[in-house]
Amino acid sequence: MEKISSKQVEGVVDLNSFQRIPARKEFLGGVGAGNGSTGHYPLLSGGFIYWVLDPDSEPQENDYRMGVSPDTRLLTLQVLKNRTWVNACLDGCSSTITSGGGTTDPGTGVGGTGGGGGGTGGGCLVYGTLILLPDGSSKKIEDLEMGDLVKTVAITGLDSEQEDAWKTFSTDTFTPSEESSVVMGIQKAQYGYYFLINQELKITFEHPLLTLREGIYAFKRANDLVVGDRIYHYTLGLQEITSIERIDETVNVVNINVESQDTYFAENYLVHNLVDVIQEKINPVPY
Repeated sequence: MEKISSKQVEGVVDLNSFQRIPARKEFLGGVGAGNGSTGHYPLLSGGFIYWVLDPDSEPQENDYRMGVSPDTRLLTLQVLKNRTWVNACLDGCSSTITSGGGTTDPGTGVGGTGGGGGGTGGGCLVYGTLILLPDGSSKKIEDLEMGDLVKTVAITGLDSEQEDAWKTFSTDTFTPSEESSVVMGIQKAQYGYYFLINQELKITFEHPLLTLREGIYAFKRANDLVVGDRIYHYTLGLQEITSIERIDETVNVVNINVESQDTYFAENYLVHNLVDVIQEKINPVPY
């Protein structure tokens, strides 16, 4: 590996000019270095500190990195799972469980099995959120298991075969039909803040809800909602958003993937599956 010379002025670090090093740095000592076959070597690259088993190859399964996520703009610790960087669980957080498809990063062509309707993500709903079941009862999202059935709806004009169809979906007529879907994927993580909507729904910024604004139904992410929007409630119909509060605290969160329909009810509000933006796909050249 090419060695990088440091820049010094009269024996001290130069503090009077901006320095840019267009390469990576490998630290020959430090956390984990030299701990035998399980030792992780620290590297600095692209704004992340990596701890990797082999500094001369691409990151491997269970390698770690820490840095500010370009998506959430929060400091995050991540671990490489199935060629995808996912948030590393801390105390009180279960390990990631994924199933039922995958996602492919359109920019790199790597990342999963691909296919419509698949995909899993990081946490989007806070522990304790009640998910509506087909018999009318509810279950805490953290207690759901693979294969559980949840209440959902099919929406005319929304293509359930395309995971990202919600991004461009809009209609002036909302005509749902009740169905059930199967839990195909579960992922649990931790998150540093969430939004509390109408003092009921605790949801992270990126999760989409069916919203009526100015006569048009569309899915909007939680951080794009405003007071006065109306969101769909299973028993009460359209409900006006009267309060949105950001809560800055670390919480355990869950995201589920349900099929064949990609919608389900959280605290009786209609939400959509999400291929999580917190998961950052690995690039072909990771350093």
